[in-house]
Amino acid sequence: MYRSNLDYIPRDEPPSGTTGGKKVYVDEVIWRHIPDAWHAADELAAGNVDWWEQPPLDFVLKLQQHPDLQTFVADPGGTQGWLRPNCLHPPFNNNKAREALVHMMDQVTYLHWAFGQPEYYRSCQPLGICLRKSLCDEKRCRADDGARPRKSSEHNLSHDRGVPLSHKSESWGA
Repeated sequence: MYRSNLDYIPRDEPPSGTTGGKKVYVDEVIWRHIPDAWHAADELAAGNVDWWEQPPLDFVLKLQQHPDLQTFVADPGGTQGWLRPNCLHPPFNNNKAREALVHMMDQVTYLHWAFGQPEYYRSCQPLGICLRKSLCDEKRCRADDGARPRKSSEHNLSHDRGVPLSHKSESWGA
């Protein structure tokens, strides 16, 4: 349980991340961990809890159908998944096997299996890192996918090896 400090006086400046003046709008916050998703959904629907940070996607449709509940994507940047074969052991100690793996992958199919609902995932190019569109600078990136312009040497290297590379930057600190 977190209780507000009655002696706290916020600085007279706007909040900015973890700095700036912080105004207290609630008297206390009770942080409950409810490990069972069904129980958490029932508690939320009954009004016994106010916030469920990361409900499993299986429960999102149920929550969206409740007239008193609202769902939203708190972090539009999302997370990244990786397929990283062990290059020390067969068959992926062979470079050709790793190249074949890139061509065999169907990212959208895997994303659909993992998340189910298309509004909760987006694909990016193989061997690349997705970039938040909001962080994309129009002078450096294309508006459609956020990829930075390739240098001719990068294009030739990927073309000569027969692997479609897509280099994308990421704001790791954001």
